Amino acid sequence: MTMNEVPGPGGPVAGGETASIARAAVEDALRAGGLERDDPAARVHAAASLLAALDDVLGETVRDANEEGLSWADIGRLTGITKQAAHARFSAARAPGRHGLPRPAGRGPAPAAPVDRSPARHIAAAAPRGCLTIAPSDAVTRRLKASEIVARDVVHHIVTQGLSPGDGLPGEAAMLSLYGVSRESLREGLRLLEVQGLITIRRGPRGGPVVGTVDPANLGRICTLYFHLAGATYDELFKAWVLCEAILAEHAARNPDSAARAAAMAPYLAQSAHEAPAELEQFVHTHTRFHAAVAALADNRVLELILQTTGKVVSRHAAVTEDPRELRDMIADDHLKLAKAIAAGHGNRAAAIAEEHSAVLARYCRDHMGGRAHDYIEWE
Repeated sequence: MTMNEVPGPGGPVAGGETASIARAAVEDALRAGGLERDDPAARVHAAASLLAALDDVLGETVRDANEEGLSWADIGRLTGITKQAAHARFSAARAPGRHGLPRPAGRGPAPAAPVDRSPARHIAAAAPRGCLTIAPSDAVTRRLKASEIVARDVVHHIVTQGLSPGDGLPGEAAMLSLYGVSRESLREGLRLLEVQGLITIRRGPRGGPVVGTVDPANLGRICTLYFHLAGATYDELFKAWVLCEAILAEHAARNPDSAARAAAMAPYLAQSAHEAPAELEQFVHTHTRFHAAVAALADNRVLELILQTTGKVVSRHAAVTEDPRELRDMIADDHLKLAKAIAAGHGNRAAAIAEEHSAVLARYCRDHMGGRAHDYIEWE
């Protein structure tokens, strides 16, 4: 077979024969691990482990084929994805993380470990060495500590009193009386809110707690702590970000309030919107404000906070450490196209533009990070 005669996904290695081979491999994995074939959780775990290994083999095979002349268009067709998605997924070779850390779970074989036959062991993915497994604990039913109760009650006070950013909260003496807790518990509770940016503490005789803002960037910083401990990589972050941006753009365009869509996008349809600031920090702020406006139009505060958080982490860890101003023309053009699609209420088009836009930026970040794209996300 020549390079011009590339088989499709339904070619000679597809169908029942391949499925039989895969089932046999799962059986082999069960036997090798000393797992019970009748245990459904064990079967799922064995199949997932096999899939992870195959994904690694697929990546190596694709990169070898590309070096031998197989185009990304053909690779995309063979794997059932677009040319751009194929390049984004397979172009960079896997590499160990910083400080010689092993590759994350699902990216290759893990060291042998004693067999634990409990269902939870099979369902939860094994964490990379030095990281924590993503698994349930007693957090759902755990009783709150005194400091957490204070933090909850302060938040309740802010909401029920209709306070705004910059408004003052009661002083320490008043709070001690109001909440009936120790000074240590009160201060710890306030620190919990301060580290999230939900309040600030002004020092001095006329100081005290002041209402802050709900900034996804602060939520993002806490998320990076969890990402790092779980062994999540920048490459995984970029993939998640592409999905988040497409979802937010589609929901924004489907907002039934056409006047709100037009008003929110109006600043980005004007000619002045293309005159991006020269300073890096202002450049990033200008474009993150656009994405914040899109997220707000999604008209779902849960989606707005959770999905926008991913973008904030990308901005902090990639856009700030690299220099996205090299792509200023592309960014401006894409934002203009996206603003037009959202203002016009074209949901599918908005999602496609946002996905392609963020995929290009993610690829740019991966290329500039090199092997660091497979490092664990740093907690900052």
